[in-house]
Amino acid sequence: MKALAISLTRNLRPLYDALEDMMPATGCRRRSRTATIEIAPLAYMRGRTLSDAFVILDEAQNATGMADENVSDAPGGELARRDHGDKTQIDLANREDSGLLQVERILPRIEGIGFCYLRGRGRRAPPSGARHHPGVREDAQG
Repeated sequence: MKALAISLTRNLRPLYDALEDMMPATGCRRRSRTATIEIAPLAYMRGRTLSDAFVILDEAQNATGMADENVSDAPGGELARRDHGDKTQIDLANREDSGLLQVERILPRIEGIGFCYLRGRGRRAPPSGARHHPGVREDAQG
């Protein structure tokens, strides 16, 4: 069990780092203790009630359409979400199983939903700063 905890901590560290870019570390720890903020692997989200939640799905290219749907269909109040992924880095056995590719095909038809694409070689922006990055543009066409 300790190995699992170490693995999860290591893999979730980039999300904690991005969160600490948005607020002081003490605020992050306090909100984590009170469960106002929860960072969890997608597999742990199944069956959860997400009331008035903001969900960030990181590495969305490796979530299957079914896993993606489980988050979207979670019971509860308002749910806002932000998916981050790189469609050139899909590690699934069948590339077309990627929920990110599926929503990219389906969701542009729905008003109020859009996609932001980072363009350029080697250009990266942390999730918290993506909307400020000069290489980001709104693009509903793909």
